[in-house]
Amino acid sequence: MSKIMDAIRRNFDDAHWNYSCEESDQDGDEVIRMGMRTKQLENCRTIVVGRGDEGFTVYSISPVKVPEEARLRVAEYLTRANYGLTIGNFELDMSDGEVRYKVTNFCGDIDLDQEVIDRQVGCGYSMMDRYFPGIMQVMYSGVSPEAAIEEAEGPRE
Repeated sequence: MSKIMDAIRRNFDDAHWNYSCEESDQDGDEVIRMGMRTKQLENCRTIVVGRGDEGFTVYSISPVKVPEEARLRVAEYLTRANYGLTIGNFELDMSDGEVRYKVTNFCGDIDLDQEVIDRQVGCGYSMMDRYFPGIMQVMYSGVSPEAAIEEAEGPRE
């Protein structure tokens, strides 16, 4: 494992988090998988992908897939959510409806401390908690993407 992924594993071990490691994915990247319960989600899956000695990416993945008939509305909602975000972004797989929040850190040779790792992982969970109710409203309650964003963020000026 790379120095970066070793630091992440140590952090997760120190926090007593349950996770699993895979040697590599199809691109040769190291992968850590775990689940987390958040305020809004019973099981938010997380995947940490090591990018060699360059950095890592954290994906926080919704346990609910968007039905095909709602994907365009949810895509609009997520596009509105992404506007103005400074760290990370939402992604929607239009082929299967998976929604995830992605945060990438290209840290290179710097030593990763617990605070940096916690922030990266926590960012995805926080964003899922903030925006997941709107995803559900747009999918199932007929709420417009614009109204759901206003509820999640407050009125835009």
